Amino acid sequence: MANPEHLRIVQQGVQVWNDWRTQCDPFVDLEEADLAEAQLSGANFSDARLQKAVFAHASLSGANFFGAQLHHVIFDAADLTGAKLIGARPVCASFLGANLTGADFRDAHLDFALFHFTNLESANFFHAELGFTVFAGARLVNTRELSNCRHLAPSSIDFATIHDSDRLPDVFLRGCGLTEELIRSLPSIRGESVQFYS
Repeated sequence: MANPEHLRIVQQGVQVWNDWRTQCDPFVDLEEADLAEAQLSGANFSDARLQKAVFAHASLSGANFFGAQLHHVIFDAADLTGAKLIGARPVCASFLGANLTGADFRDAHLDFALFHFTNLESANFFHAELGFTVFAGARLVNTRELSNCRHLAPSSIDFATIHDSDRLPDVFLRGCGLTEELIRSLPSIRGESVQFYS
């Protein structure tokens, strides 16, 4: 359960929360906190314990989750534009309908994370760890460093994601578990012209 004092402070708003963290630099425990619809853009949650917290419909643009423990966190329909999740652990986290435009997932642990109907435009996945991660109806446009993800196990990626995204790197698709035959057929599935060479 969340530390009652920490929950009381974060509910007072971003300025109070960030000032408190700057002055005290405390160990933050907001495990299982209900922060649905909270206005927390720019909040500093670095290295915080946030397991099973609820941020559904919250405003979290530019928030800092560096190194945070985010197991089973619900970010459904949240605005995480430009959020910093470097080294964070959103294992089994749900991002249903979330806006992650420009989010930074460098070195994040995204095993079992659910990106359902999620906007990942211009997000950075450099050295992000994937395994049984689900991309369903996700938008991967100008998404960076997909070739440099670490695949610990296959992930799921549906045709809606493939169709609505930029052409995804073959190495990323292989890491997600797609066969070579299926990867070769993707241009025709996407409606692209297929080049034949004699």
